[in-house]
Amino acid sequence: MSRTKKKSVGRFLKRNTLNIAILAAIVLLVAAIFAVAVLVVELSRPAQPVSPEEPQPPAQSDEQPASELQLPVTDEPETPQEDTFTPPFDGTSELLADGRMMLTYDEKQLKLTTDGEGFYSLVSLDGAASARMDLQQLPALLSELENDELERLCIGILQAYYYLAPETQSITLTDGVRTADGYTCTLGAPAYEDAPAVTAKVRLMQLDKQLWYAIVLTPEGADGAAVLQAFDNLTLR
Repeated sequence: MSRTKKKSVGRFLKRNTLNIAILAAIVLLVAAIFAVAVLVVELSRPAQPVSPEEPQPPAQSDEQPASELQLPVTDEPETPQEDTFTPPFDGTSELLADGRMMLTYDEKQLKLTTDGEGFYSLVSLDGAASARMDLQQLPALLSELENDELERLCIGILQAYYYLAPETQSITLTDGVRTADGYTCTLGAPAYEDAPAVTAKVRLMQLDKQLWYAIVLTPEGADGAAVLQAFDNLTLR
């Protein structure tokens, strides 16, 4: 019986060797797939955050933090800085051109008059025909005028004071200086008809979009010290 059984088992193995090999391969393949699936599941899990160590409370200090220091409280409010103006000499100061121009003059010798339409004159107190200073706004912009146009403009301002003005060629212009916001020059006109010879100083001033002129007229033989002082110290703000 045992020999017969052994023969039957051997015969069975010989006959089913291929099937047994295939079955073993399938088992190994299933085991490999299962192992890979387990690995994928482990890798897909989110990493557990590492809990930081609890911070230790700061050591107690007897010193008071700077943010908690109590500063002395004063009831006195801060005084704002005011835009103060110091006159260039002892005299009366007037704001012109919407507060952009400060005119200072000796009120003991001169007075300021206006026609109410923006034309200002600084004349002597006694009203005598002597040196004078006039100021007025012009309908122009300094940046739009070339140097030769500025010269003709200044000469034209002087000629406007004559009933019959002298020829342009007879009027001299010297000391012409142009700056970013102004122009100054000195004019000289000879005696003409009944008018005496005149020396004039002209200053053009660009104040934002306003162009102003100031002119000092000093007839020959007249004392123009007071008006020249006001002209030379005309201040822009």
